[in-house]
Amino acid sequence: MTENEDPNRQLTNAEKNEVFANLISTIGGMWHEYLRKLGMPESDMPTQPDSKTDKHAVLCQWVMKIGTLTAEKVVLMRKVRHEVLNPEEPRKCEVDRSLPEKLAQSRDRAFLLYSVMDNFYGKSWKEIARRELKIRDSVLFDICEDHKTSQENRYMVLAYWVQKKGFRSNVEIERALIDLKLLHPNAYVNREGAEQEWFFKWGFILLQGSLQQGINAGLLTMLCQLVSALIPSGFIL
Repeated sequence: MTENEDPNRQLTNAEKNEVFANLISTIGGMWHEYLRKLGMPESDMPTQPDSKTDKHAVLCQWVMKIGTLTAEKVVLMRKVRHEVLNPEEPRKCEVDRSLPEKLAQSRDRAFLLYSVMDNFYGKSWKEIARRELKIRDSVLFDICEDHKTSQENRYMVLAYWVQKKGFRSNVEIERALIDLKLLHPNAYVNREGAEQEWFFKWGFILLQGSLQQGINAGLLTMLCQLVSALIPSGFIL
């Protein structure tokens, strides 16, 4: 989207095809993670194989869930690509705010389960699945047969465990994973935490600018209110 472009302008079919082709070619093997972090529910995730035609069709399905493909939504899709290709960078909370609630919840679930990967890998991950998650060998075999990569196998085992346990919320899943020592308490930032992190970051930048230029009373009041709002949430301790 250019600086003066209308964010609500709907893309033509030719523009849409060009955007999709670029995304598909640059995401590569991170395709399933990308879809999940766009907010695609697990029930709508594609099965193997994933041809370019299949991937194009799934992106069209995602567009149907959000309404229409506008210039603003293209920017959102590119931000999610950046998240996937640069996992060391903070989660982009503006993406969460831009998605319909159901997609935002699915995206949050994806960030939670992908946060487990650092403790759920290598030669021992199947043993962890058997011992801690109580996954049967037959289920492990079927999942590994159906999915091509180690990361996708591990993600699908976690998704199966979540479904089997019948968790009602991501908070319940997070607590269970922490209890199993599969998730460090600080390894995952949910979408509300991402919002707080974003506000705190920019509040700090504003404060720095005020100290350099001389404190403005109105700005200082706003920052005090911001900090007061963050303290009860547990963000600043």
